[in-house]
Amino acid sequence: MKLSYDERYYNNVKKQYGIYTLAERVGPQEIWFELAESWYKTMGHFNNSGWFNIALSIYNKTKDMYDNMDKKISTGLDPIRNVIIARKMFDAIEAYVVKKEAVNKKRDIYIYCGWEDNRRRDAYYRVLSKKGYSYVRGPGGHKVIGKKFKWKDYQEMVEENE
Repeated sequence: MKLSYDERYYNNVKKQYGIYTLAERVGPQEIWFELAESWYKTMGHFNNSGWFNIALSIYNKTKDMYDNMDKKISTGLDPIRNVIIARKMFDAIEAYVVKKEAVNKKRDIYIYCGWEDNRRRDAYYRVLSKKGYSYVRGPGGHKVIGKKFKWKDYQEMVEENE
């Protein structure tokens, strides 16, 4: 299988302490994507697989990004433009994590998303279901929106680059 993504965003993904991040400045705001690995190795069927949680934030001021992590904004000044850019960013970070964590380490991974309320759950599901995501039982037995990536299905991603 092949994942499509914007090369510009793909090349800007950064990894630090097991967390993949991608940020893009859109006018006075910054869109911040993060895929962080969850450590649930004690559960039998999660062994030798990685679970990555999706986090998306939109900040008005870059200098306040780290100081006010709990005061996130869910909409932006230009919501349509933010959605278009966020979708391109998600495609890039998803492809990057699949290549680095699934294919290179030869293990299956799950990318999943939780929610705070039903409104967000419905919005996340509406977007992610078009990309093959569905409701699954995630780490800790919680219901999440997720997708399993089998490393063998995406092995040509590495072969193309060699």
